[in-house]
Amino acid sequence: TVVEADNIAKEYGKQHSTILKLAGLSGSSTWSTSDWNCYQVWYTYKHPKDEDVDATAYCQQRKTHFDEHKDE
Repeated sequence: TVVEADNIAKEYGKQHSTILKLAGLSGSSTWSTSDWNCYQVWYTYKHPKDEDVDATAYCQQRKTHFDEHKDE
């Protein structure tokens, strides 16, 4: 808990946020958001794959569309 982290932080002269981070309890993300990953989610939602379309072809369509529009 935060109270326990505060107690440990005081005991060792550290900030409680440091203790929470080292314990794996902080809410911060270690990865930044990827434009490509966000785009894949958006594209799949807006343009669902038809059952008769091969998965490899669908992925290629998505990549081609991303490359055409990524600078907009």
